[in-house]
Amino acid sequence: MKFATFNLYQFLEPGNWWYEKTAQNTYSQALWDQKTGWIQDTLRAIDADVVGFQEVFSKNALQALCNAAGFEHFAVVGRAGQDEQDPQVFTRPVVALASKHPIVSLSEVGVSGEVAANLPLANGFAFSRTPIKAVLNTPEFGLIQVYVTHLKSKRPLYQTRYSPADALEDKVFEEVLGQAQGKIAALLQRGAEAALLAADVAKDQRYSKIPSVVLGDMNCDYTSVEYDALSPSNYMPDIPKADGSEEDRHAVKAYANQLWLDSSYLRAEQKDNAPTYYYHGKGSSLDYIFLTESFLNAGGRVARHQVWDDHLLDRDTSKPHGNQAKKKVSSDHAIVSVEIIAGA
Repeated sequence: MKFATFNLYQFLEPGNWWYEKTAQNTYSQALWDQKTGWIQDTLRAIDADVVGFQEVFSKNALQALCNAAGFEHFAVVGRAGQDEQDPQVFTRPVVALASKHPIVSLSEVGVSGEVAANLPLANGFAFSRTPIKAVLNTPEFGLIQVYVTHLKSKRPLYQTRYSPADALEDKVFEEVLGQAQGKIAALLQRGAEAALLAADVAKDQRYSKIPSVVLGDMNCDYTSVEYDALSPSNYMPDIPKADGSEEDRHAVKAYANQLWLDSSYLRAEQKDNAPTYYYHGKGSSLDYIFLTESFLNAGGRVARHQVWDDHLLDRDTSKPHGNQAKKKVSSDHAIVSVEIIAGA
């Protein structure tokens, strides 16, 4: 089986705008035709069985496109947010799942009261983009569970606290404070989302042990605390009442591995050679496919991991081209795929 995670970059049909009504935040019909054609060609090239999508506003258009590319099954949870005063302005995308295998059940990852109390989170806390949780029936592995997620971006969470009439010094002061506090607010949101997602997966692994895969734009790199919440390092603290023997330590680690998500099969490659996003020419890994150990215990092994990034790079130099117009009709993220061979 092959899985892929695919950030589409503002998938919104012409005649609408994302976030604000500016010329940069909408598509002409010609650009939209280029974008949808590129997406369909890319899906055929990747040839995945299951794809998780991010930045979806026009879900019906994406479903039609996926159906044409051979995906019979499609799902979203919730709906894209729209401005109350102007419904042509979309304020919040959703994630989507396309599969060549039947979707047996579909739900969303909610906010666990226990986790919310432990963090603690404010009443009314919600994911910035609600994750999908679906059970698929596959010929290779039987029932598997697929999560699709898009954690909060690093864009600061704050509202401007000054007016045009304020003195320049006051504007600068408020902007500096707002940026600093807004970045931390975004980090807290993203970290909480990672913890909630990890808790949901760990709970299922403890009781059902259904093979699970997480497809997502995590908006953090492999050195971040958010990443570590999803795929912890090998370090395990001392467990109370453990006798400290080598056998005991191995047992603790073995059980912990059953609960964790893993991306170790791709971590070294992404760290050194395969960024999935570029900002001012600097690459970082934001998009991941995580597997649970039960997936591999079900008789599979990771055969190939790929980062599809041709649309981000200059063909002559293999460096990021920085062409915003080109990213708009393709994506500003690379696509990540993982192929798993069953029965190996």
